[in-house]
Amino acid sequence: GLATPESKVFLSGGDENPYIYFEDMVESAAYWMEKIKAEKPDLIVGMCHAGYDYTLTPGQDANTYRNYNPVKLIADKVSGFDILFWGHDHIIKEETKQNGVVILGGNHYAMELSIADIEFTYSEISGKYTKAINGMYLQIVDNSKSGGKAAGVFVDETRTAPAAPSAVKLAASAAFMSKFGSVLNSAKDKFQKTIIGELKTALNSKDAVFGDSAFNDLVHHLQKYAAKKEFGVDVDMTIAAPLKYTFANDAYELKGTLVYADMWNLYFYDNLHAVIEMTGQEIKDYLEFTFGLWFKQMSSESDNLLALKSAGDSANPTRMKTEMIYWNMDTFAGLVYDVDVSKAKGSKVTIKGLDKNYDGQIDGTFELSKKYKIGLNSYRYGGGGGHFDAIGIKSSSMKDRTLYYSATGLRD
Repeated sequence: GLATPESKVFLSGGDENPYIYFEDMVESAAYWMEKIKAEKPDLIVGMCHAGYDYTLTPGQDANTYRNYNPVKLIADKVSGFDILFWGHDHIIKEETKQNGVVILGGNHYAMELSIADIEFTYSEISGKYTKAINGMYLQIVDNSKSGGKAAGVFVDETRTAPAAPSAVKLAASAAFMSKFGSVLNSAKDKFQKTIIGELKTALNSKDAVFGDSAFNDLVHHLQKYAAKKEFGVDVDMTIAAPLKYTFANDAYELKGTLVYADMWNLYFYDNLHAVIEMTGQEIKDYLEFTFGLWFKQMSSESDNLLALKSAGDSANPTRMKTEMIYWNMDTFAGLVYDVDVSKAKGSKVTIKGLDKNYDGQIDGTFELSKKYKIGLNSYRYGGGGGHFDAIGIKSSSMKDRTLYYSATGLRD
């Protein structure tokens, strides 16, 4: 089992946390592989909480020490694995054999399950086993769209058979549900139905990808409020991104009565928050990095607005995805600035002034040489997304600019 060094971003103090340190996954795999081989196992399976593509995090490549997503590198460089499972990057990948290793990546929310079939054949002559390994996926199909005949319907998506995918029905255990169902439903109702407020304005998560957004505004105001409540400090600015693209039941809009469960719609991750100091120049560089990956340079109205790349979908080769995943699409509040999508990377952003009241009105002068107090979540604080690394702020130096670090989560 191997876990991504990106885990450090969720720790108070990141790499400076005195109680835990994450090694380079390739080095760690090689170290433990030699010890495991000494036990003479018949099968070695790797379970990786990390992504497949080592370029997934901006600024990282095959030579990056403690790469966040090194599954492909592990298969290439560490001899001995029979199978590598991975999950972290929310990508499903067809069965791949690489360097003799069967590699299987599952999607998120158990939308697909990765399965490896292993057949051992024992040789009396050599006293050893030979192995035949086949990987496949079972894809969950929405029960409501399948006639409601089972709690879940799974489709065998292996590409080794030319026949149509076969459906495998999988129902919840009747004995388990009989014993625990009423307790579960009682707790769930309290959780889901406790009213905490009312949204007078509908929040649309799609807005946040294309421009000004009430959804993003709420998160910015929340972070400003949290810094004042917990630390007693008025931050100059906040950094926020849309942490969800769709809400419950694939809805893009949230409105009306809010219950506690809706906080998982509005703020999906268990992030803490912090206040740091940044110079005006660092803020400008940060914005240029974000919008440089977010928006394409347009020369005409027919060009794509968003920076897109191939989704790598062999069944639909024209399908595209954004170069920057939505939870890394950071904006600043506390500033008034323009993003000119006709300009090249590094020169898209013009900062017009400060917006101390978060109302879109310029009420102060922005200076590149001045230091500002910035509120942000713990994921970005720890280096998640690569934003700070891209502008030359290393995780190891973050403590020197940290004013406050919270003990409570932003969602609460």
